[in-house]
Amino acid sequence: MNRNGQTARRAPRLGHALVLAFVVALCLAPAAGGAAHPWVTHPGDYRTVLVSRAGGAAGAAASSDATEPSISLDGRLVGFTSAAPNLGPTAGHPQVFLRAFHERCTARGCACCTQFVVGADRTMLISRANGAAAAVADGGSGEPALAGAGWKVAFTSEGANLGGRRGVKSVYLRNARRGKTVLVSRASGSHGAPANGDSSEPSISHNGNLVAFTSTATNLGGPRDGRAAVYVRDLANERTYLVSRASSGAVAEAAA
Repeated sequence: MNRNGQTARRAPRLGHALVLAFVVALCLAPAAGGAAHPWVTHPGDYRTVLVSRAGGAAGAAASSDATEPSISLDGRLVGFTSAAPNLGPTAGHPQVFLRAFHERCTARGCACCTQFVVGADRTMLISRANGAAAAVADGGSGEPALAGAGWKVAFTSEGANLGGRRGVKSVYLRNARRGKTVLVSRASGSHGAPANGDSSEPSISHNGNLVAFTSTATNLGGPRDGRAAVYVRDLANERTYLVSRASSGAVAEAAA
């Protein structure tokens, strides 16, 4: 079943990567207290596992709604948004979390869960400042987007303590393994100016080096009248490119 309540098809066994890609993140299924929660189902034997829970294999279910699930290619990591205080510090706002599983299918010959071993049964706070144990974002965060391996997570936050411009929503990337958070929605350069308008809808490449996003900022090289435009941040080369433009180079005339 997907987030629209439709039943997912059985995953075809056409190879390891394809089977892994068919692991499905589920949302809005009720758990304790009537809150909405993301779930994961494994295609090998159709087991469904609660994602939004505190650390540990039997951690308590999130005490409030959890939404916006995003899943890694191998299905081992799932990001989601929740304001539940029993998952970690939230500062009274929705925050982004990452759940790492230690699950194995019971179906004979199923390859989909063979890598569910690293960082087992942990729930980690993602929307936090740079550093392994840095402060939680002091504003609402959400829209997680996981790179292929899942450890790099793009997300949005209105927090003023993560490096973006105060008073606007910005896009960030958190490397959960390295404990590093960087600002994505900024002008070109290692110290490019933070976007001066709201940025949202992050989408991340498989290796996590490219992050696309939408922004109404006027200082990123796109429209200067507040229209939304689409950009890509190349994190390896610290460059930000306007994407919503014609082949001739002309900027899109309508909001992207």
